[in-house]
Amino acid sequence: MNLMQPWVLAASVLAGAGAGAAVASAWWGRELRHARLLIDQLLASRRQLEEQVSSARRQIEQLQVEMLELRLTTEHLRRKATTAERLSRTEWGDAMFSTQSAQMPLSPVPAAPAVPAAPAVPRPVSRVSPVPTRQERARELVAAGGFAPTEALEHGVPLGFLPTQADPAL
Repeated sequence: MNLMQPWVLAASVLAGAGAGAAVASAWWGRELRHARLLIDQLLASRRQLEEQVSSARRQIEQLQVEMLELRLTTEHLRRKATTAERLSRTEWGDAMFSTQSAQMPLSPVPAAPAVPAAPAVPRPVSRVSPVPTRQERARELVAAGGFAPTEALEHGVPLGFLPTQADPAL
């Protein structure tokens, strides 16, 4: 062997290593570019999904606000309808709240036309006496010519007497 052969052998090993590194670098570079492209696509789709999620959340919040407004509106309309229904069931319903009714004196409710009495049918006796409702009591008071007399009138106390004033009789 001559002295040149080890140098040629070393140079060929270095050249082979360089060529192998170039081939490996090209192959791995292509794989890395492909991986980088996939990562970029995944990041872009993740950003798009995050935007869609935030948009959906905003829409949900907006719909919840609209639902709350609708619930409040329907509750208001339901209360208004029940109040109107309750007032329509009374004989003096809206007249009670008008400004004209405050200036007009109370008059008894006109008597119902005479109806022949039906034959008496025995009713079962209950232990609980029926308690008149507020509306029935108000109708009875109106039919009696107004409201019941006050205690002051029943005991002969003059109307001008107030507990904070001195008694005029003393």
